[in-house]
Amino acid sequence: FAHNDCPGWDKITHSEFHGLIWLKRHTSPDTLLMTNRLYTSASNLMGNPVHNSRFSRYFYYSSFSERQFFLEGYHYWIPKETVRKKLRIVQKVFDPTNPKPSTLLRKNRINYLLVSTFISPHFAPDDGLKLVFESRDLKIFQVIQNEDL
Repeated sequence: FAHNDCPGWDKITHSEFHGLIWLKRHTSPDTLLMTNRLYTSASNLMGNPVHNSRFSRYFYYSSFSERQFFLEGYHYWIPKETVRKKLRIVQKVFDPTNPKPSTLLRKNRINYLLVSTFISPHFAPDDGLKLVFESRDLKIFQVIQNEDL
């Protein structure tokens, strides 16, 4: 999907829902997740997402998986400096020039990475990420801990 062709910014697709239920059934409640699906509008992908945070209200992933996310819904309660720091980390993880996103994920104690395929259709995982779920709109990678590499 291109940004304009996404299934709906303020919605969840059937295939995303199945991935979130998979997480709920196959992970422990203390699992920490990261995703690139943070916004209810494409407009936050441009400009300054910290100051233009009104669209950073996307809660579907945590609601249906019943798991905590590294950054989600920051419009409501997260201090701007924390948002800046966490957004930089999310952006680095999803930066196509980053050859080892799993290193940053492990450093921040992230257990699973959820990749919205209409936001990052060409996300390239490294050998520290294991694909555990895949659907049309969502890929879920488990972050392999150092001792497992």
